[in-house]
Amino acid sequence: MDFENIIYAVRPPIAELVLDRPEAGNTFTPQLLAELAEATARLATEPGVRAVVLRGNGEHFCYGANIDMFDGEPRERRPALIRDLVTKFHQPISRLTRLEMPVLGVAHGNVAGGGVALLAACDVVVAGESTTFRLGWPGIGITMDGGSTWLLPRIIGLHRTLELVYTNRSFTAAEAHAWGLVNWLVPDADLAKRAEDLATMLAGGATRALGWCKRLMFEGMRESLDGHLENEAVTLVRSFTTADSDEGFRAFSEQRPPTFTGE
Repeated sequence: MDFENIIYAVRPPIAELVLDRPEAGNTFTPQLLAELAEATARLATEPGVRAVVLRGNGEHFCYGANIDMFDGEPRERRPALIRDLVTKFHQPISRLTRLEMPVLGVAHGNVAGGGVALLAACDVVVAGESTTFRLGWPGIGITMDGGSTWLLPRIIGLHRTLELVYTNRSFTAAEAHAWGLVNWLVPDADLAKRAEDLATMLAGGATRALGWCKRLMFEGMRESLDGHLENEAVTLVRSFTTADSDEGFRAFSEQRPPTFTGE
């Protein structure tokens, strides 16, 4: 697939996914979401990639779905259109959460609707201080998607999420940081450099162990404690067979920082 609505840039050990409809606030179209689904599928087997950066071009990160596509459509046609769109959206959301490597979201400008869901699906998020957020869906009388009703209550809490649903108010980057949706808050002018530094740090970790920890956390949300304890034990034994674990133990003994290779 040729990408026209996103930029897919692989410079091992880091890959960048860039929403690239800046003139339209990086709003989702069926084509953009199909491209994002393809790109996130490729990342799972991309050689040498140890961290992913997801950001948006232009003034804003993402306004979510392009609502204009529903203008002029009769009510009976809208369910089929939105079903196609949401199915395409849920593919990259699922793939981002299942990638066994760190995923860094980079937020700036305005973030609304599906843009919030996309950031929630990232592992960690850095944001410029002036970034503003809004759920958006309730304001046009529709329900939420992109895993947002599953992810947001787990990230920022049930009552906080319901408050934002019921009021549909904007919230600031400082609030998002205080609630845990944003991990790092930086001056707008420093955002690009901070994101680059964070991506480099994440890509320098013990990639397999980090990915397996991520998988354990997501699986643990739906497992019993006893089942999860066994899963932890099996994964821990598996992690002891990696080259990075050898390096980690060696570095600990030699009292130096480890140099991981992701193997």
